[in-house]
Amino acid sequence: MDRPPLRTNVQIASQNGMLIGMASVQIAVRIPVDLLEVVDALISNGVAENRADLVRGALERFVLENERVRVDQAIIDGYQRIPVTADEEATAMAALRRSIAEEPW
Repeated sequence: MDRPPLRTNVQIASQNGMLIGMASVQIAVRIPVDLLEVVDALISNGVAENRADLVRGALERFVLENERVRVDQAIIDGYQRIPVTADEEATAMAALRRSIAEEPW
């Protein structure tokens, strides 16, 4: 599965409309040596500028992915509470068929 490149906290802050230069805290994390070797290889390959940027970017992606999962589940829950009617499904299928028919393939 292709994943988007890691983004810095500045990119995410800009995307979310937060003020640049927000406060941050430092944390210490223990990781296995083999994982650190992979991290350092990623940095050597230009994936991130340094360990802190890589870990920060990975945490930001993790948080964003978990938010997507939460929203997806809320949508699923909504459709389970109020299922699609037969008329809505027929309308959606007709629109889908029209869209496919219009494709120039």
